[in-house]
Amino acid sequence: MFPYILSTVTVRETNNLVGNLTIVRLGVCLISSIKSLKIVPLSKQNLEEAARVYAQGLLMEEPPGSTEPLDELITSLELHLQVALGVKENRIIWLATSHNLVKGLLDFYQRPAELFVRFICAIPPGHGTGTWLLHQLAEYGVQHQVESVKATVSSLDSRAQQFYFEHLGFQKVGSRIDEPGFELFIAEISSQMLFERSV
Repeated sequence: MFPYILSTVTVRETNNLVGNLTIVRLGVCLISSIKSLKIVPLSKQNLEEAARVYAQGLLMEEPPGSTEPLDELITSLELHLQVALGVKENRIIWLATSHNLVKGLLDFYQRPAELFVRFICAIPPGHGTGTWLLHQLAEYGVQHQVESVKATVSSLDSRAQQFYFEHLGFQKVGSRIDEPGFELFIAEISSQMLFERSV
C-alpha cells in the first residue's frame, strides 16, 4: 500500500533482525502519521503556518523558488496567501494537517478539464504527505469528473522529477523555458490513474 511497507519486506529478506526491527518501527510510525492527516482549507486562522510551510517548500526546490531570507519570504507569502483567500477564482489551497500541525500544502487551480498543481510541498519531505495530498486531489478530480491532473516540474530538480514521473507515473507532455538553461516540463496524468497509483 505504501512505499515504506515494501522496503520493510525487502529488509526482512536480508534476515538482519536489528535492521528489520528498526525499519518496521519506522514504517508503522509513517503509516500512523499518514492516517492522522486531514485536509484543511486555507483560512485566516492558518495563514501564518501555511506561509511558513510554503516558504520551506520553496527553499527545497531546485533551483530554489526564492532567494529571499526566510523571515522576509514568510512575510511576503502571508500577503500572497491573503490575496489568494480573497480571489477564490478556481484556485484552491489545501493544508495537510496532523494534530493541528501543518505537514504539507497543495496549491492548485480547478479548470473544466484539468486540475493544475501550482505548488506542493511536504515538511519534512519523504514521509508520504505529498503522495497523500495528490491522492486527495485525484479523488477530488474523479468525484468532480475532471479528466486530468497537470503540474510543471523543473529540469533541475531531480527529487521532483522522481516524485512525479517515477513514483506517480506522470507523463511529460511538453516543456517551456523559464530562464536560460532552466526548463520546466509539463507533466500530466489522468485523475483516475493518479488516484490508483497514489494509494
